[in-house]
Amino acid sequence: MIEGIARLRETDPRQLGPFRLFGILGHGDAGGVYLAKGAPGRGGRKRAAAVRAVRPELLRDRQLRARLRRRTARIAEAVDSPFVADAFGCELDSEHPWTAEAFVPGVPLSALVAAYGPLPEMSVRALGGGLARALAALDAAGTAHGRLRGSDVLLTATGPCLVDHGLALDSSGSGASAGRAGDVFALGTVLALAASARHPFAGSPLPARPQTCPGCPTRCGCRCWRACTRPPSPARIRNPWPAPWTSPEPRHVRHGSGFRTRISMRSADSRTRQGR
Repeated sequence: MIEGIARLRETDPRQLGPFRLFGILGHGDAGGVYLAKGAPGRGGRKRAAAVRAVRPELLRDRQLRARLRRRTARIAEAVDSPFVADAFGCELDSEHPWTAEAFVPGVPLSALVAAYGPLPEMSVRALGGGLARALAALDAAGTAHGRLRGSDVLLTATGPCLVDHGLALDSSGSGASAGRAGDVFALGTVLALAASARHPFAGSPLPARPQTCPGCPTRCGCRCWRACTRPPSPARIRNPWPAPWTSPEPRHVRHGSGFRTRISMRSADSRTRQGR
């Protein structure tokens, strides 16, 4: 189900850090996500934001909080990509912890394929190119997404955008290389989801022998499968989707008039709730 922006409830906060909240974007394992507006930095201009109210019980580990702060700061300072939502900062030691990033008026990939079925092959190719560039931008900054899933990929009118980066609350601190290798594996599963509308490993263990992902178009299924099953080399981590898939600019990932209408409605709804 593709949800809209819901009204704030009486129990919802009205302000988190410098951000004033206007509506509910969704709920996840880590906490609720709100449409907000505020200035990310002192003296900066106000921008639309997606602010997550993180459940305090998930942040009891001091080392975990420190890792999340470092990762968020690194992304905010060093990542500049149209395929990665801007990081606005976080406050993890307060009574009401939060993280914030730029609001992206898109539809989650997982919700899109659940509602409309698999994406066309060319759309999967464009999606792969955009996500590969997103992961390469994070890698260049010395970090990784850490928990890439279909719900963390928003499809917009201009292409895919990666959100919820740096929020791997179950991270063990095993190192950036391990995180990036995990991102490459997750890239394959996300693309298989896009091509087949189902998770490639749902209800079954990882097969021992390479094969194409069930439901994937033949020409892209083998690429999805290699990303899932082969240990990534440093070169593949740097550029996880080889040319020619990343050489052209990714095109608008379209999936019927219903998808385009949903994006337009989400953008208009966000402006209305912010009073613009």
